[in-house]
Amino acid sequence: MKNKSLSGILLTHAHFDHIYGLNTLFRICSNALLYTNVYGKIALTDSKKNLSFYHETPYVFDFPERVRIIDDGDTIELNEDYQAVAVATPGHNNSCLSYVLDDCLFTGDSYIPGLKVVTSLPGGNKVNANESLEKIMNLAKGRIIYPGHGASQEKTM
Repeated sequence: MKNKSLSGILLTHAHFDHIYGLNTLFRICSNALLYTNVYGKIALTDSKKNLSFYHETPYVFDFPERVRIIDDGDTIELNEDYQAVAVATPGHNNSCLSYVLDDCLFTGDSYIPGLKVVTSLPGGNKVNANESLEKIMNLAKGRIIYPGHGASQEKTM
């Protein structure tokens, strides 16, 4: 990663399959910050809450001092050219956030085109998932959707 810098990581939620590589990345990128909500920060340092305890390799994030807590509607200044707006989209998990960055919408597992939101895991909530899906569909108009799994989806009208 010579001559590259990473100012921040926008965490869509703190399940193990979205956080496993963070310790390695943060060792390489010594100035990077991680943005998540209070639920995400708690799960990052608890292998049961991030569900890694129930898989092959329990995981705990080694850099909690580099986590910045954000809330719904907060703007994250990544650099002078890029700002992202955090949008609370719980349902899959309480730590779920989506991010609007120009004409892009990053939804994590709160919306994966063609799939129902998984709400059967700890922290899942069908009512919240449906409310978040409605919010995401409104935000998606005119934007490219980047879900947590699968391919991006073209701009929607």
